[in-house]
Amino acid sequence: MRALFILPLIFLAQCTHPGGTKWNPENGILLGVNVHRQLELEPCGCSISPKGGVEREWNALQKFEMEKKARVLSLSAGTTFAPVVEQYSKKRVAHYQIKAAAMVAALNALKVSAISPTIEDTVVGTAHLKKLEKGSNFPWVSANLVYKKDKQPVFRSHALLEWQGQRILIVGLSSQTHEKYSVSAEVEVVDPAKALEQVLRDVPQRDMVILLSSLTRLERMKIQPYYSHVQFILGGAKNEFTTRAEPLASGVLYINPSGRGQTVAIVTVSRVGSSLAFYNEGEAKLIQENQLIYDQQIKTLEKSLSEQSLTGDQTNTIQAEIGQYKMMKDQLDVMAREGSGTTSYYEAFLEDLDSRFDDENAENPLRQILAEWKKNVRSIALKEGH
Repeated sequence: MRALFILPLIFLAQCTHPGGTKWNPENGILLGVNVHRQLELEPCGCSISPKGGVEREWNALQKFEMEKKARVLSLSAGTTFAPVVEQYSKKRVAHYQIKAAAMVAALNALKVSAISPTIEDTVVGTAHLKKLEKGSNFPWVSANLVYKKDKQPVFRSHALLEWQGQRILIVGLSSQTHEKYSVSAEVEVVDPAKALEQVLRDVPQRDMVILLSSLTRLERMKIQPYYSHVQFILGGAKNEFTTRAEPLASGVLYINPSGRGQTVAIVTVSRVGSSLAFYNEGEAKLIQENQLIYDQQIKTLEKSLSEQSLTGDQTNTIQAEIGQYKMMKDQLDVMAREGSGTTSYYEAFLEDLDSRFDDENAENPLRQILAEWKKNVRSIALKEGH
């Protein structure tokens, strides 16, 4: 099933970044996003029509690249090397380590450009993760996952990628919460807002900022002051999956497709100019329509605050949403007065990796990787007498 989302987002000229270059609208950037893989290499879920699997993902990415005539910048956010918590057992760490090695081989074959480990990934051991990192062809980024002893980051905080002439800053942010896993005692997760602020200070020269995240809705509130520097937040909490791309304050696009490798989000980005005089009758009408939409959303949310019996967390969430809509409306008000800005267009859709992508492609490198992993698992089972 494909869920399509097309959105023109308009950024204020003052929100562009130092050193930014002009984007070619005919040569948009193509993003492929997978979230919370949780060691799933094969299709899972419904027994009649299971979804996911790295073989299908490879086939799907090949298809999208042919359709769009562009390379996919493939990114993977959230928990990657810990199984779903219902299947987790401390006694099976050796199995998880073998499967984690297969996952890295699969991500290499998929030509993933960056991943963002979470504290849940440390169930396989921090030292083992560092060993796997050395065997990967992509950066591991997590700005706020640090060693308790010296507060040094476990992985690099960010990666600055050159992609189609653009400098894309990838920052990893791990949630400070985790499910009932036995995570490493030698690491901890620090404030995501302070970690993000430091990265933005350290890397002032960039054209796009992408956050690979496992943050909850409430944790995203902490980083909201930095939204004007960010274009994408890819990934969120495992129980907060979205069925479409969602615009947040300051023109940030948030995408959190369902996990376990079952869904991939494909995003085409076209950005026009860095300070483009665009204000004409058509754009003025678009701004006016969005102002009315935001006004209505604010009124609806304010009404729910006054009429419903809510918990403290629910109240905080609604107040945060009201604040986001007010910020977006304020930006539109400024543009209506100044008559200039930067227009960005995003086309996003979420694609379920179902049987449509069961292509018997002889070139698919994932088939051999899965065969090797199954062979290793059988070998361990035999040694343990199973």
